[in-house]
Amino acid sequence: SRYPNWTRWSFRQAARRRGVYVDLSSHAGTDVDFSRFAEAVRKRYPALRRKILYGSDYFLTHLKDPDIRAFRDRHREYFSGWWRAMSITNPGRFLRH
Repeated sequence: SRYPNWTRWSFRQAARRRGVYVDLSSHAGTDVDFSRFAEAVRKRYPALRRKILYGSDYFLTHLKDPDIRAFRDRHREYFSGWWRAMSITNPGRFLRH
């Protein structure tokens, strides 16, 4: 796999453990094609649909892409079927833990 070991390790932990969530803030989007990354996550880690959070990590994201709306919209497009869960449902569940 072309993704860093810590990425795979984090995803496995979240998929296996009840209270562990992962987010996409300041992701490796500059190192890999993010559309391919999103597809790989959906295929390899379907359990993350309930455990993945959208995070803008605004100040770091701004260094890579000053248009925060475009950054958010790319995430929305790539994770289209998961977007509502990532941006609303899952963060609410995480905050109630």
